[in-house]
This record gives sequence, structure tokens and C-alpha cells, in this order.
Amino acid sequence: MSNLSVTLLCNQACGYCFARSLDRDSGHMQPEVFAQALDHLERSGIRQVRMLGGEPTIHPQFGLLLDAIEARGLDLLLFSNGRMPGRAMDRLKRFPGERLAILLNIDPAACQPDIRDRRVRQVVERFAGAVILGCNIHHPGLSPAPLLPLVDRFQLNRTIRLGLAHPCVGAENRFLHPRHYRTVGHRIGAFARDAARRGIRLVFDCGFVPCMFTEDDLELLTTLGDPPGSRCNPLPDFLPDGRLIPCYPLAHVCHTVHRPGDTAETVQARCSEQLAIYRTAGIYGECSHCQLRRQQRCNGGCLAAAMQRLRPSFPRGCAEPDNREAAADQLPSQRAGQAAAPRLRAASATGGKQWAIPYIDQPLSFWQEVHRRFGSAIREVYLPLPRNLLASGRPEQGSEHLEDFLRHTPMPVAVLLNPVVLPQPVAQMAPQLIEALERLRSFTRLNGVTVADCTLARILKEHLPDLALTASVLMDVAQPHQANQLRGLCDALVPASRIMRHYAALRALRRAFAGTLRLMVNEGCLPDCLMRTQHFFEMGYAAETPLSLCGKLVAEQPWMRLTSSWVLPQHLHLFDDLADEFKLAGRATLQRPEQYLEVLDAYVNRRPLTPDVIGGGPASVATPLKIGESYYRTTLHCDKQCHVCPICRDYYRQATARLNRHVPGERQQGRA
Repeated sequence: MSNLSVTLLCNQACGYCFARSLDRDSGHMQPEVFAQALDHLERSGIRQVRMLGGEPTIHPQFGLLLDAIEARGLDLLLFSNGRMPGRAMDRLKRFPGERLAILLNIDPAACQPDIRDRRVRQVVERFAGAVILGCNIHHPGLSPAPLLPLVDRFQLNRTIRLGLAHPCVGAENRFLHPRHYRTVGHRIGAFARDAARRGIRLVFDCGFVPCMFTEDDLELLTTLGDPPGSRCNPLPDFLPDGRLIPCYPLAHVCHTVHRPGDTAETVQARCSEQLAIYRTAGIYGECSHCQLRRQQRCNGGCLAAAMQRLRPSFPRGCAEPDNREAAADQLPSQRAGQAAAPRLRAASATGGKQWAIPYIDQPLSFWQEVHRRFGSAIREVYLPLPRNLLASGRPEQGSEHLEDFLRHTPMPVAVLLNPVVLPQPVAQMAPQLIEALERLRSFTRLNGVTVADCTLARILKEHLPDLALTASVLMDVAQPHQANQLRGLCDALVPASRIMRHYAALRALRRAFAGTLRLMVNEGCLPDCLMRTQHFFEMGYAAETPLSLCGKLVAEQPWMRLTSSWVLPQHLHLFDDLADEFKLAGRATLQRPEQYLEVLDAYVNRRPLTPDVIGGGPASVATPLKIGESYYRTTLHCDKQCHVCPICRDYYRQATARLNRHVPGERQQGRA
């Protein structure tokens, strides 16, 4: 098979999008290039045109493309998000129904209890039996279960396609890490049993591995559709400019141009040769001696995910195979070098991590600028639950621009339900909270909920299973046995602040927790602070924001500020093997938009900062001290016997003396 990507433009902004690695401004496929692609399909004996994008129906000449397919008597499989322009939908309705299939990729969370998007609903109502539902699983908490009743209700094709969100080599997109595959496999097993009872067939896209399923589930899945695990080969895909790539995630690793007489088989062989060197790797270290792989029942998972595992030995920039044939295959414009995405530096500089960032009350234009500059690096924007049903454990924020932000933000939103003390028993509060969350996600891109109470987490998991749950830093999870208690409950975990400078403790937590580990990098609390709980209680429920309760302590022993839980941007690489994502604090300390953007840019792109400007808490360093990596690395591996150890005290004294020498006679003050 071959896919024809007729445009890279899209009317959605999915964080996991596989096409993020490509230049979306490269335009649309011209009719003459489309005709050459159809010639290629016919020469290869392929009778089905698999048209995708971007969103293919927004191609300005979509009708002409359908005319060309119809004239040759070819079948059409259209990949769409369902948000079709009316003109395209009308033209598609005239395409011969027996030769048309529409693979409708939708987010199951947007279909509970019904399809909310009017245009998507029109597609399923107008095309019914031609529609195949599909979803790309991009986080471990996503459940495809809401798709099943839609098949019966709208009399759709009784096939559902499941895909995994894979990393794009050389770009930043949200993807499902292989460490979550077994969690997802368990959920798919339950989904498959429900599908079997309804007589619905499952089809799996590439990248699934048999070991993510139990033996019983694997046997059932094999009876319901193709056995998962063996599908991964260069198709190839046509891009709008006529280039051919093995797939979107590998677009920067391998591409070629169409040659006279080429067939899908010859192009596939060319791409396979370029990728052969990476085929020995798998997504897990144990893939090398896996019996299923030796029996050719599994190919080791997505090749892009395998390359992700091999970093930094595999370059995460826009790599090209170093051989003459690949160079000869490049178009003239590509030989000059493809432009990098303007918003971010190369992945090797940013670390390839996504960020949860705090909401501050600024006009929508501010958030549009955040999205423009940082794009897919933003995992979500988090904020307290609006309408004050439950305090968030922090002072109240301004809300002048909040509704505009929620209705029009281009970025996913997460809600905080994490005070250290709840004002009522959970059972009494839960119905109101669930209703509020349902109402909220009816008009915004609600991505998840952060909780500090396990009982509340269980209730939310039961009633809103599609929402990702994050265990708050206020849950104070620092030990592996605590992480084990969150199994099957929380999808992500923000470890306790007291172990943020304890590498061994973080590593043990990483090994114990199967979900996403999200590290908060710029909070300034002291480790094991005796006043922390009371401080957060007062912030959440006092009439006014309290003064720092540890202020007297750090005034008397200012060196203790060096032990607090912050990480500077230039030191993030020391945590790359521990963290899946990072989190930026600062709903109170980064209120000025210019400072917010400066700090966010520094962290995302790993530009050096001094600790006084990062927006940390009350025990953050208040002066612009230079913090060397050698010293900082030492604090990650020390025995934490601060009461007898002189290292931080001496370093603070020396760093302060150096600072005073550079600015004689001037008292150092931290920037606001």
C-alpha cells in the first residue's frame, strides 16, 4: 500500500500529530503530482487510494482530486478528523459509495456521551456505513470504549482501527512511551472483549507489540483482526512535493524521490536498505533476545520508538543516512538544508520533553504567543477548577481573561483538585466536581486532573476514565511503595519536593512507577520542611496569602536556599533519564508576562539562568548566584546530612563573595 499525503495543513492541533516533523507551509499537492502518484499506484497493482494529510478535505482542489480517482475507477480510503468543509463533504457524497471508506480519527473523550463536534456528527450521519472509527492512543489513560456505542447508534462500519502515537525522529510531538504499553494493552484487552460481544472487528496500525498483551488477550485480538506486532514496513508515503518517505515518524531519517518506472516494491526496498542499520534495535532492551521476535511474530515495535530508546547514540536532529544514493535522491531545495521549526531549537538542545505550565490571567493573545513560540513542547496549561467549587491549595488567581482562554486556547488544559485538606468528605463533593469537569470539557480541551487525594482519584477514574490523572506533588510520593499504590489509578506522578535533589530516590521511584514521571523544576521549598503542610493549608484557605513561614529560618541560615528543590535550565540534562515530562511552577511568582515568557523559554530551550529569576517559592535563592554544574551534580548524589556537611554552606559563602566582588558596594537583590 501507499499513502498520498495531499496536504500537511490541518484544522486541528493534536499534540501527538505525526506530521509535526514536516514543514506545514509546504503547500498542497498539485494535480500533476497527484496524477503521477496515481500512475505509481496503478503500476504497483494498487487499486485503493489512501488519501491523508493534514486534513485532506481542506485541499483547495479536493474535488478535482476525487474526479481523478473516479475517472480511473479506483477505490478511496480517506483519512479524516471529520471536520470537513461543507463543500468537500458535498463532493464526497457524490463519490461512488461502494468504492468509498472514511477512516475517521477522533478522540474518544470528545464522544462521551455523544459526538459534540457538529461537523464530525454530520460526517457520521451522512456517510454511516462508509465510516470506520479510529483513534490514536497518545496517553495511558485514554480509553477507546466510547467508540463502541457509536458504531451501533449511527450504523457505522463494524470495524475500529487502533493506533499508537509514536515519536517523530527529529521533531517534538507527544507520544506514548513504550513503558506504558502494558497498561494500554490491559485496557485494549478489556475493550476487545466488549467489541467481540458486539460483533465489532479490531484493526491495529503499526507499532503494537505482542508482549503488551496477556496470552488470552492476544489470542482474542488475533481472532478479531490482524495479529498485532508484525506490521512495520515502509509503505511508502507521498508528500505534497512528490518526495517519498517510509512514514511520518521517520521522515527526517529516510526519504527519496520518485524515479521513472518506480513501483511501491522498488521504493520500499530502497527505504528498507536505508533503514536496515536500525532494524536490529527494538523498543525494549530485552527485544534482542525475545523469543517472539526470533519467531518473526514481532518486529520490535515502532522503529522511531526504538531510535528514541537509543538516544543519544542516535542523533535526534534531522538526520539523513550518510550515503551517496540518499544525497542523489534529495531535491535541490532539500540539498540546501531543510529549515528547522522556528519556535524551538533542535530536539537535542531541548531534551525532547514536554512541559506542564501554569495559567496566569493574561489576554488570549498572550497564550497564542506561547503556542506560537513553544507549540508541541507544551503538554498542558494547568489552573484551579473555575467557579471555586474546590480550593486548589493556592491563593486565588485573577479570572478576567479566563473564560476567553478556556474557550479559545490552542493548548490542552488541566485542572487542579489538590488542596492538602478537603472542606467536605469526598463522597459529598464528588458529584459536584464530576459535573463541573463534564461542563468544563464541553467547551475547552480538558486534558487531565491533578489530585492530592487517592479517594477522589478513584472516583474520578471510575466516572471519567478518559481523563488523565496526575498525582500532585502535595501527595508527597517519595518512596517506591507509595508509587506502587498508584498503580492503575494515576497516569502521571509529580514526586515529592523533598527528593527532587536526591538522584537515587528519583531513580527508585522511576523504576517503581509505570506511568509518566513529571518533575517540577522551579519550586523553591526546602527538603523535609516542617512548615510546608501548614503553609499550603494557609495559602488555600486563609483570607490573605500568608507570609513565608520559613522566612526566619532561611534568613538566619541563607545557605539552606541552595538545598531547596529547584533545577536550573542548564542542569535539566542531569534529569533526562529520570523524567518523562517537566512542570513549571509560578502561578503566583511568574505573574509578569515578560518574565513568564523569559523563564519558559529558558527552560524549554535550556538557556542558562541564575536561580533568583526562575519564579520559585519562598526558600528560593534570592540573589543572582552562579551555580556550577559540578557543585549541583554533587548535591544530587550526596547523603543529605546537611546538619553536619559543610559543602553547601561553603559554596554559598564563596559564591556570595564572588558576586560581591563583581558588584562592589552594591547589595545584591533578587529580581522580582
